[in-house]
Amino acid sequence: MLMAFGEPKFLETLAEKVENDEHSPLIKVNSTFVHFIVLQVLALLTAFICKSYYFIPTGKIAELILEYNLLFLIGTCFIYFLGFYIFMYSLFSTLAATFAILRLMKVYDVFLRTKK
Repeated sequence: MLMAFGEPKFLETLAEKVENDEHSPLIKVNSTFVHFIVLQVLALLTAFICKSYYFIPTGKIAELILEYNLLFLIGTCFIYFLGFYIFMYSLFSTLAATFAILRLMKVYDVFLRTKK
């Protein structure tokens, strides 16, 4: 996305490090998007895993689960909580990625105005 609207000179300007910062603004924007994408993948993987392990046990498996019912319930609730937490965290990271785009567009606007 960044390559679609940026000029080479703008990308060079973004790649320059500020004195006290550890990373350039270009790396900061890219890391925001990588974080967002990784969270989305984790949320989807957790959902797929939970969906694939949802079954109604029968036979010997049912007897085994009845013996360890509390442990099974705690494990199931933990996995569901973890999946929901990752999903909610990924939704809020969408806001962070959106505001990263907004900050980048403000910088690009200043860059274009100073260029003229």
